[in-house]
Amino acid sequence: HDICYAWGVPPSAASSGSGSIYLRIVASTKYQWVGLGTGSRMDGSQMLIVYQDGTGNITLSTRMASGHSMPEYSQMSSTKLLQGSGVSGGNMIASVELGLGSSGLDVSGPNSWISAWKTGSGLDSSDTRASIDQHDSYDGFSVDLSQAIIAANANPFTNTSTAVSTPSSSAGSAVTSTGIVSSDSVVKAHGIIMALAFLVGFPAGAF
Repeated sequence: HDICYAWGVPPSAASSGSGSIYLRIVASTKYQWVGLGTGSRMDGSQMLIVYQDGTGNITLSTRMASGHSMPEYSQMSSTKLLQGSGVSGGNMIASVELGLGSSGLDVSGPNSWISAWKTGSGLDSSDTRASIDQHDSYDGFSVDLSQAIIAANANPFTNTSTAVSTPSSSAGSAVTSTGIVSSDSVVKAHGIIMALAFLVGFPAGAF
């Protein structure tokens, strides 16, 4: 799979509704950048943008989106990149601790998320304010964080072999034995939809 997101909610955050949760973004290096944001639309979304820094590591840029303009860097002190992040096996891997403070996330139920991506050569920048080109496409989906409770108050993505689940074959979410919820991006689904539009929509319109 080209892009995969995963969530893990520590017991302390699940019981109090405060503190931090853990996120993992895994994306092919064929993408120039990949972003994951809170909410159902860009305006007001708190976004995590990931791109290569040019030294075998990645840059995590926390940004605030407004309308359809490029999301601008916004410092989020309670959000940070964790151990296990970097570039490996042709993938950008970001393990992130995300503070619940101003995110508006509800760890007791479903939450809306948006994602976006841009194909191309790596940005090769460690600048969190780096300019990024407009996305190729985007997706919106819901994740039930009450199904993502993990066993301990610690980063569950340190051991990638047990932490990152194998996504389901269709777009959506899957729950693993570790309590982590993961979701595929619908890159492939987007391609299928465009193919159907070309094969079915165009002839029908001509008819």
